[in-house]
Amino acid sequence: MRRLAAGIGIAAAAVAMHVSSAVAAASPTPSPSLQTVLVGPTGSEFVEAPSGQHDGPMSAAEYAGNDSTTLTELQHDGYVVGFVRTWIDESRKHVLVEAVVAFGGRRDAAKWLASVKAHTDDQFYVHPISVDGVDSYFGRHYADPTQPAYTDLGVFLKGNDFFFVGVSSEADDLGDVAAAQTKKQYDAAPPYSIAPSQWPENGSHSMLSLGSAALPIAVGAASVLVVGILAMVLATILLARRRPRTAAVSAATAGALQMSDDGRYWWDGQSWRDASREVPPGAMRSTDGYYWWDSRTWRPVPPAGS
Repeated sequence: MRRLAAGIGIAAAAVAMHVSSAVAAASPTPSPSLQTVLVGPTGSEFVEAPSGQHDGPMSAAEYAGNDSTTLTELQHDGYVVGFVRTWIDESRKHVLVEAVVAFGGRRDAAKWLASVKAHTDDQFYVHPISVDGVDSYFGRHYADPTQPAYTDLGVFLKGNDFFFVGVSSEADDLGDVAAAQTKKQYDAAPPYSIAPSQWPENGSHSMLSLGSAALPIAVGAASVLVVGILAMVLATILLARRRPRTAAVSAATAGALQMSDDGRYWWDGQSWRDASREVPPGAMRSTDGYYWWDSRTWRPVPPAGS
């Protein structure tokens, strides 16, 4: 389970965006209640985890976890409340986590989506995942073969609500589970949980925004910042901060693959070869054949004849 938790942790990273403290103080109550918004996956393989430490309502403090800086930012944000649910497929060892966060308005939710998208280019990112018919969406596939841990992520907005769908496995066998569940969740979600008439951007007068006066929290390329979605059952908090790290070389290539310090060349035993033009023999490749692992990150396979 810890590997699965790490897999979804690979996919989740974000920076708190600043909005009016006056807006945050308003805190309208979502309707319908967020606990009725998240829908379960299709099929009998997934069984919902018992409610407990990691599932259920999610406050700003739980969202921030142990990160006091993030909590301070959230207290000035349009965050209202969140809710988390988890399902487990024991036979395939898949874990599916869904979360919804109500923001004070569409504008605040859109800022958060943009921030999450900008900070999920982790070193384990492999390729995007497309889903037709879902607005304000992005999806990504992550792989850390050294764990092993594989995660598919789908994130979208609907009205003032931010939705997260993450599926993780110890094998690269997720297929279209995340894409299908993302589409199902989008179709089932209400158009909004807070009436547009109550959104700050639709108010009769503008609020003081801290966004232009404060800098977002900086995040390293391979770091993961708390985004408030809790861990699945039997794991620690899902999105707790972890320090940047370099992936270890896999056992299959540890003795054969040597990269230059700048990552532009690999050593063939006699000379340096251009990594943008040639793939080292025996290098690990993604299941779709489009990427190869250089012991630190995934690289696109160059076109034939390049």
